[in-house]
Amino acid sequence: MEKLTSADQVYRDRLIRKNRWYGLVVLVLLFSMLFLRFGIQLFELSIQEHGKDFLSGLFSAIILTFVIFIFRNTRIMNNPKMLRKARIESTDERTQNIVLRAQSIATYFLTASLVVASVIGSFFDPLLLKVSSGLLYLFGLIYMVSYFYYRKKM
Repeated sequence: MEKLTSADQVYRDRLIRKNRWYGLVVLVLLFSMLFLRFGIQLFELSIQEHGKDFLSGLFSAIILTFVIFIFRNTRIMNNPKMLRKARIESTDERTQNIVLRAQSIATYFLTASLVVASVIGSFFDPLLLKVSSGLLYLFGLIYMVSYFYYRKKM
C-alpha cells in the first residue's frame, strides 16, 4: 500500500472508528433480534405478532445497511485513491452545506409531524399524545444540551 498523506491517514482513522461503531450497532441489533425471538418466550412477555414481525424487519434492514457501510468503508480504506477521493468529497464545504440543510429540513418536518401527532392523538388516544409529546420534549432537551455544549466548545 502506498504512503498516505496525514489528512488521508486521519480520514482513514475516522473510518476505522465509524466501522467500530457500526459493528457495535450490528451486535446490539443482533442481540435485540435474538431477544425478540427467544426472550419473549423465555420471559413469557407478550407482544403482538405484527409488532414482532415489524421489529424483526426493521432490525434486519438496519443491520444490512450497517454491514454494507462497513464493507464500503473497508474497501475505501484499502484503496488509497478511493480514500483520497472520499476524504475530499466528505470534507468539501458544498457537501457539508447540503448535509446541514437536509438535516435542518428533516428536523423541521419531524418536529411538525410530532406536533400534529400530539394534537390529533389527544382526540383519539392519550398514549399517542404522551409518546409524541415525550419525543418532542426529548428532542428539545437534546437540542439544548448539544447547542450549549458546542457553543462552549467553539
